[in-house]
Order: sequence, then structure tokens, then C-alpha cells
Amino acid sequence: PNDRHLRGVDCPVFVIHGRLDDIIPLYHGVRLAEAAPKHCRWPGYFPREAGHNDIVEVNAAAYFAEIRSFLKGVRERKAAGAPSPTSIGKPLQLEMPDCATIQAALPYLEPAVGPEDGRYESLR
Repeated sequence: PNDRHLRGVDCPVFVIHGRLDDIIPLYHGVRLAEAAPKHCRWPGYFPREAGHNDIVEVNAAAYFAEIRSFLKGVRERKAAGAPSPTSIGKPLQLEMPDCATIQAALPYLEPAVGPEDGRYESLR
């Protein structure tokens, strides 16, 4: 459903998705990038070595260069007189169920990812 929602936005869109993401397949990120209206779309950033939660850690310099380039592009488009995005109202707020409810419904154990899986210990 995110790609359907994205088609209706009127603001800059920059999609970032790791190519080695083993939780959300890469094609989801590519589909999101392609779904953005052309006047809002920036080329996506899909780093080869990055997974689901390690895009910055894999190559911080490249990550921040991409962010900087995106923000510079937004500023340049605005300075060139590109129309300002229209207001689309307050974002929809969703409440997530607690993790125990989700885990009980899954036929498998959810893998530990992020700070709890140990990969960030060397950064502390």
C-alpha cells in the first residue's frame, strides 16, 4: 500500500534501501522510488553492501553525501522557482500492536535485528 499512497504526494521524495536487506526485499524500495510523481522524484540510494538497519554504518561518507545531494537539490529547485508542495494535511497516525501480539501470530520466531543482535557492540 505504500506505493499507492506515494503516488499522491506533492513533496520531494528520496528513497533509501539497502540491496542486502533480508527483511524487506529490495524491489519494495525500487517500487517506492518509481511510484513517486516525476516532479517529486529523486534518484534512489540503494547501497550494495547495506542490509536493513546498517546503511549508515556500511558507508557513512556515501550516505551523508547522498543526503547532502538530495537536500542541495531541494534547495536548488526552490531557488529556481519550482512550485512549492501543496499542503496535504496532517499525516495519518497509526498505532502499532505490541510485539507480543505480533509474535504470537507468527508461525516462526522473529529474528533479532538492530542493537540487540550484537553487530553494533564495536561502535559503542
